[in-house]
Amino acid sequence: MLFNPVVVSFDLYSAPVVIVGVLTALFALFVASRVHWSRTGAWYLAFAGSVGLYAIGVGISYAVTTPEQALLWDRVGHIGVSFMPWAFFGTSLSILGGGDRRTRVRQAMFGIALVHVVLVWTTDLILVDNFRVRWGWFSEYGIVGIGFLLYFLGVLAFVLRLAINRYRESRQQLHRRRITWQIVAIVCGIAAGVDVLPALGIAVYPFGYIPIAVFVVLTGVAILRYRMVDITPAVAGSTIINTLSSALIAVDAGGIIRIANTRAHDMLGLPENALINRSVAVAYKEAALVSLIEENPVPFRDVEIAWTRNDETDIVVSVSASYLHDSRKQVVGIVYIAHDVSRRKRAERELERLAMHDDLTGLPNRKLFFDRFEVMLRGARRDGTIGGLLYIDLNGFKAINDRCGHQAGDAVLRVTAQRLRSAMREVDTVARIGGDEFVVLCREVSTTADLDVVISKLRETLDAEIQLEQGTVHVGASIGTALFPAEGEDRDELLSLTDRRMYRDKARSSGSHEQKLR
Repeated sequence: MLFNPVVVSFDLYSAPVVIVGVLTALFALFVASRVHWSRTGAWYLAFAGSVGLYAIGVGISYAVTTPEQALLWDRVGHIGVSFMPWAFFGTSLSILGGGDRRTRVRQAMFGIALVHVVLVWTTDLILVDNFRVRWGWFSEYGIVGIGFLLYFLGVLAFVLRLAINRYRESRQQLHRRRITWQIVAIVCGIAAGVDVLPALGIAVYPFGYIPIAVFVVLTGVAILRYRMVDITPAVAGSTIINTLSSALIAVDAGGIIRIANTRAHDMLGLPENALINRSVAVAYKEAALVSLIEENPVPFRDVEIAWTRNDETDIVVSVSASYLHDSRKQVVGIVYIAHDVSRRKRAERELERLAMHDDLTGLPNRKLFFDRFEVMLRGARRDGTIGGLLYIDLNGFKAINDRCGHQAGDAVLRVTAQRLRSAMREVDTVARIGGDEFVVLCREVSTTADLDVVISKLRETLDAEIQLEQGTVHVGASIGTALFPAEGEDRDELLSLTDRRMYRDKARSSGSHEQKLR
């Protein structure tokens, strides 16, 4: 019978050993959980668990009153001893690095541990017998048992030498501090060799459980302090997803949002986790994602849509989507990646505006005017409508520049542009194509009489005085007109026609619109 409470009598010699063994095992579980059961944490758990089992087994062997029970518990404790070299070696390499290059060595050491367990339980080659000392029963080691202890000592020496070399090679302070903790821990562990002294006839209380517990604790503290967590998908997945600068939304086959990272909530102006378990078709106006699938077969890349935020403002996002597959390659959902491109789109619009508009007046420039003129010409030919073209040149503008300076001239041009815009309909186009030259495209003008009404309105508007810092000026205009396609269907010919008529108008009105500075 492995445990018979009748023959157990704990005292100050045996109880601390068992308590340290239990605490060591619990501390190992704590460390492994804190590092998310990483590879380093798993190795550490195996090592500390072996130490804990050894301490519990030998502690109880000190407490029992019969030699048979003592030897039985000693064998239990030596199961832990069997795995200590292998687990210690794996833990140390995981901390120091280089474990991947010694896989075969670890496999061989694990085999030795299994053989040692079998020999402990089936032979007396490891534990021959036990004898009575003042703290209880103590085991007598056989020849194989002594050889195993020397093997363990060799593993300790090898790892200590490896740690010292790694310390010398390392140039990173954080890595060197981590190795320092490991070196100190190993030195403390070597001190546990005091437990062998009673077997050699030196009746010293085997307090080796204390330095080996310190060994275990120092190693665990180093793992916790320097965050020896393997970066694996399971450990780093959520962190990586939430550090993405793009929004990530994953929906299942039923259209329910299962994953939405921090950026997705920020882009939509939502609190954390507000999208989780919501239908993608209704959650905070995200039906746009559903329409994307209808319009763009998955997978698709960089499709731009307007995304409505929770505050009712819109942003422009570039969305890519791909199917999410399970281990059997079955489609189980869709992953969306969305980049906020609002700033870029605003910059593009501004560049386009600058390229197609006059800097001074904000009116369409020559390029944009030509584009719109071509569109209007095609529409007039197709629909049988009539459009009007007006070519406007300010009278005596050069005199204003000469007398009042270019700033005054610029002010006149800005006021003129504003008056032209306000006088025309929104469907019409007012453009500046030269220094003081403006053109107007009138959509759907029925007759010449209609165009005369527009001209009369423009003359009245432009004849109004303009107040400048230097005084008041009156600006008149010479206007040439043409109807299209009645008077032509070619852009350049129509412009030439209006230009000639503008000069005839200027000649007729010479002197009547002279600008005066008061």
